[in-house]
Amino acid sequence: MGRKRKSTAKKGEEMRAKRQAAVVSSAVAQQEDSAEKSLNRITELNTHVPISSTVPISSNEYVLMSMYSLQTLIQQCKCSICCDSNLTVKFEKSFGFAQVVTLRCLSCDFFTTVNSSGKVQTEKSFDINRRIVTAFTEIGKGHASTKTFSTILNLPCMDSKTFTRHLHALEVATRQSSNLQLEEVRKKVYEEHRLKCTDKNKNVFDIAEVLVEWRWKSQSSCGPDQLPMVSGTLSFLEMGIPNPSQHCKK
Repeated sequence: MGRKRKSTAKKGEEMRAKRQAAVVSSAVAQQEDSAEKSLNRITELNTHVPISSTVPISSNEYVLMSMYSLQTLIQQCKCSICCDSNLTVKFEKSFGFAQVVTLRCLSCDFFTTVNSSGKVQTEKSFDINRRIVTAFTEIGKGHASTKTFSTILNLPCMDSKTFTRHLHALEVATRQSSNLQLEEVRKKVYEEHRLKCTDKNKNVFDIAEVLVEWRWKSQSSCGPDQLPMVSGTLSFLEMGIPNPSQHCKK
């Protein structure tokens, strides 16, 4: 009788172990299937909206945010793989003011990476770096001021070589834009007055060769009006501007 009871108990334990193994196997299979579906969903999303794509400058907006606030916000989110609220954000690399941001789940070790800034169209430069250089040059500051700005906010700063490269790109873009605008002005002048570039009276010359600087003259030598100082020859009467010689007193 004792042997039969032991044998029956042993068989019962084996059956329970098999059932538990089957339950665990089924749960693991379901979790793997769920993880695969989530990964496919993420892959499909990244296919439609690639992270490293070039973004037009006009669509970029920026906000200053502390790392503590960002980490607090991220901790409220759930991982798309394991559904745990155990996410952390880390900045891996710096390219001037642009950084590579990694979002990682500490539970399942899933991670994804994104750049903190888009790139300028037709170029490899980051948009945030171009904007920073533009802003500081507009207020008459250079690389040293951007370094001070970065130090105060505890931000990574671009080196002087990168700053100079962006400065050169801005100079080229400004020159091209100025030439286009100047060409439009020339066309309008020629169309309105129906004159050739040079006529027998030399009333109108190529406006691109004319440099106009507005300066104030003292009451002793000139009138109170703001006078144009001209290098080159241009008929101001044809453009609707009074002749400067009429304002000056002999």
